[in-house]
Parts: sequence; structure tokens; C-alpha cells
Amino acid sequence: MPILDQNPQNIARYAAFVRGCPNAHAMQDPDWCRLKAGWKRECVYIEEEGGIIAALTLLIRPMGPFSLAYGPRGPVCDPRDVRLLKRLAAEAQPVLRRHRAFALRIDPLAGWDPEYEAALRQAGFRVRGRGRDLHSLIQARYHMKLPLQPTLEATTAGYSSKTRYNIRLAARKGVAVSFGRTELMLKEFYALYEVTCVRDRMSRRPYAYFSTMAEIFGDRLRVFVARCQGEPLSASVAILYGKSVWYLYGGSANEKRNLMAGYALQQAMIGWAVEAGCAYYDFGGILAPDRSDGLYRFKEGFTGRAGLWELIGEADLVRSPLLYLVFTKAAPALRRLSAKIHRGR
Repeated sequence: MPILDQNPQNIARYAAFVRGCPNAHAMQDPDWCRLKAGWKRECVYIEEEGGIIAALTLLIRPMGPFSLAYGPRGPVCDPRDVRLLKRLAAEAQPVLRRHRAFALRIDPLAGWDPEYEAALRQAGFRVRGRGRDLHSLIQARYHMKLPLQPTLEATTAGYSSKTRYNIRLAARKGVAVSFGRTELMLKEFYALYEVTCVRDRMSRRPYAYFSTMAEIFGDRLRVFVARCQGEPLSASVAILYGKSVWYLYGGSANEKRNLMAGYALQQAMIGWAVEAGCAYYDFGGILAPDRSDGLYRFKEGFTGRAGLWELIGEADLVRSPLLYLVFTKAAPALRRLSAKIHRGR
């Protein structure tokens, strides 16, 4: 049965498939569970002719005597192949029974369209995407992504004129970007990340979360720091996975924001993606495609409106309708309460 066991060779084989798949996301890495205290990991896959053709890494979140089986940004295959999704879900049934999961949830890296949503629903999935508020979903449904050209110069030519100007301005003002994985750089990032969380009234991860992430992803993770005269002004964490560089977390100082260090930082990360031969650079999620939002305007300056990626959202296979109803009502309410508390600080 294609459920991953603890045999080191089998784990290495599974990891090699996931890490080598062009459309895989870092959250589907079998080691991602190490970042989730109290969660368990299960991996299911499908083989044909001796090779893995599809995989789904599940995070098992205990909820009393029951659990939610969640495949973040999964599965690792063509997410529009609904037949394959159904096969993976069938392979996962023993796992779901063992953990008393009331539902299996995935949020595929696939854009929304009515035909795809209809196909998922016909296959038995409950689709939660359009019409839901931002607190109803675990992951952001809107992303900004930048298709990459063969060179950084060609890629840069597609930015807005204002974005190109700000990149040049940062260079003229002496902003320089370096990258690495040293403890010092990770601490520089974390200090700026904390400043940003306080400024924007956001909850924050502990430092150990990022140090563990650096340990998990090794050379596929880089910390970027933009400095002026040695002073850290902006920093970020990015991961090269599949055919993309994913911008995960960032932070910036409250001072010297006129030096446009954030633009220099993004340009350096995009340069890494181009150098690595990636298909695109993922700027991460946004709340909504609204130009009144500064974060959206910033990202749109690099990607243009065409860079807006509306994902399908969550697709759930429900095993206990009553528990599922309680979860889908209670979890969004708790997220809204948490956001309200942080905004009020």
C-alpha cells in the first residue's frame, strides 16, 4: 500500500520526488511538519511502472479525539487532474481512519475557473474559495507571481516605471543586498521581522521557527538582508523549491524607508530565481487585489495586473458532516478574534 513508512530509503525516495517536481510547494516537503508543534505527518503516493507519479504530504492536526488531515498546497502532481486527486484521496483512507479524521483538506496550487471547481465538486470535494472572507481559509487565495525571463535585465523591463526607478534609487543611495544562512543574518532578519509585526499589529512566529526552517531546507533557503552603510534596513526569507522561488517572510526598519531598501531586496531575490532557471517568482499572498492596499500596489509594480493569481481555494472531502460543520464555523471565528486582538494592541 503506498503509504510512506519509516524506512529511510523509502523516505528519501519520496522526498526526492516531491523536491524534484516542478510544481511542488515547500509546504509539501516531508520535513515541513517539523515546523508544526503537536502535528503529525503522513505521506501517501501513487506509483506506476515502479515510479512515483503523485504524492500528498498530510499534516494531521489533533482536535480532541478527532483530527483534520490537511495537505497544504498539495497535492504534488498536476492539480487539475481530478482523477488523480481522487486516487490519492482513496489511498489516504487508511490514514484518515487511523487518525479519526473528520475531513481531508487540500488547497491546490491551481488557479480558479468554473470548470475546475465543477469537476472537484462532481468528484465529491466541497470547494471553499470564492465568496469566503479572508479568515475562512487557511492559506491566502490571492497570490502575486512574476513570470521570469531568461535574464534579470529582461525580467526587469516588465516592471512598472516607478518600480524600476525605486530600484535605481536604492542603488544610488548605497543600499546593498547580501544573502546567506548564517546565524547572524537570521537574527538580523528576525529583528526586522519583529519590528514589522509590531508596526503592522500582526502575530509573529518564534525565532526557533525560522532556525528550524533553515535547518530543514539547507541551501534551498536564503536569508537576504538589505543594508545601507552597514545598517540592516530590510530582510527576508525565501526558498527555492521546484521551479519557483517563494518569498515567505519579510521585515523592515521603521527608519530610512525613503531609501527603498525593500525594492532592492526583492530585486536580489528575483535575481536568484532567474539564475536558478525558475519559471516564476512567487511574491506570496495578498488579502485582496485592491489598489488601496499598499502591499498589493508594491507587488503589482513588479508583476503587473497580469501577475494576480486567484487560486481555487480549499477542497475538502468530508467524513463527519457534524464535526466538519463545527470546525468550519468555529475556526474562522477564532481567526477573526485573533486578528481583532492583534489589531487592538
